[in-house]
Amino acid sequence: GRYSVMEWGDENGWLMHVQRREWTTAIGDNIQLVVNGHIIAQGGDMTGPLKLQNGHALYLESASDKAQYILSKDGNRNNWYIGRGSDNNNDCTFHSYVYGTNLTLKPDYAVVNKRFHVGQA
Repeated sequence: GRYSVMEWGDENGWLMHVQRREWTTAIGDNIQLVVNGHIIAQGGDMTGPLKLQNGHALYLESASDKAQYILSKDGNRNNWYIGRGSDNNNDCTFHSYVYGTNLTLKPDYAVVNKRFHVGQA
């Protein structure tokens, strides 16, 4: 990352303050800005690990009855998703694009589109 340092404080009669900023450019003109270790901008790409801990580690919120899911990609290819795959549908689906396998949690049962095994394989 690149750093921009602005200093304010009392040094030789000048008011100086130190603030560390680190940023990376993502695809297009999206910029992800990190200030004092906190992500503050929307969009963009992030590289490296992100540690989430305690409480609501990941919280997704969408408009009422809208699709909402976590999507894994391998390059430009969809790999898998977990969540509500379509609008106006509260089913939770675990879907593998690679294997064509689905596990869908319905209100009172679960649907699996392939053989289901319980216990050791």
